[in-house]
Amino acid sequence: MFIEQYYIKKNVCNDLVNFFKTTSDKGPGRVWHKGDMNVNKSIKQSTETSFYPTSPHPLFVNYKIELKKCVEKYKKRWPRCDKVASYAMTESCNIQHYKPGEGYHKWHCERVGSKLPSSTRHLVFMTYLNSVKQGGETEWLHQKLKVKAEIGKTVIWPSDWTHTHRGITAKKEHKYIITGWLNFI
Repeated sequence: MFIEQYYIKKNVCNDLVNFFKTTSDKGPGRVWHKGDMNVNKSIKQSTETSFYPTSPHPLFVNYKIELKKCVEKYKKRWPRCDKVASYAMTESCNIQHYKPGEGYHKWHCERVGSKLPSSTRHLVFMTYLNSVKQGGETEWLHQKLKVKAEIGKTVIWPSDWTHTHRGITAKKEHKYIITGWLNFI
């Protein structure tokens, strides 16, 4: 199945949510559609902000420390994923906020064609920054798996079509996640 779940410290999640709520550097979520990054609310409705991989912001540094622990566990569970080529975080990570009724509605995978940077994606990571009681899961099509949004839960999986997934809408609650990719270098 290659979809693994780990946990990071809740205070790291709370700090990222508080940062998101106070930053003015955020905008509508965008998706890769018809050869370009666009806002398309029929596919995805969210508000987002980003961190570059080299960001010295202490909140992001703390998150990367916690994420690294999860990636190490993933590599221990699936050692061949570490043998294919070198990889690292080279794309921005996105903190995404979904208001009640919003979500990433369309089935999708994280490697979408031969253009950079998507073509170099190896693994995907996502951390739920808050818990959602009703809805808010992430669902994988071929694996017939739904993962519940619980604060600190970090999910890692391969980026390809084999792991097509979508977000399940939370009708009454807000959902916060941080997500990104480990790319071949």
